[in-house]
Amino acid sequence: MAYSRRKIDVQLELFSAKVLLFPAHRDRRLVKKKAHTLIVLGRERGEKNWFAFCRKLDKQMTKAGMSREKVLAEIDRLALAVRAEMYGQRSSSRPGGSAA
Repeated sequence: MAYSRRKIDVQLELFSAKVLLFPAHRDRRLVKKKAHTLIVLGRERGEKNWFAFCRKLDKQMTKAGMSREKVLAEIDRLALAVRAEMYGQRSSSRPGGSAA
């Protein structure tokens, strides 16, 4: 049975699907990794990294068919989770584990 080149290309496209994990704010590995990256980069470079990351995430979620309202809400929840992780890391890295 012979397959045309186009049919094979279409079949390969079906197998190269990308899986997106939503809601992203519940992905503990992503939250911890992003918080660590932002802490290491510092304020200015961290902000650039965060905005680039959010733009990429926005495009992925929009392409997946999420409404604008849901995309923005998800990015807000992710930002809260990352911020909470960052403050948790900072407070635990201080002597005695206190934030004060």
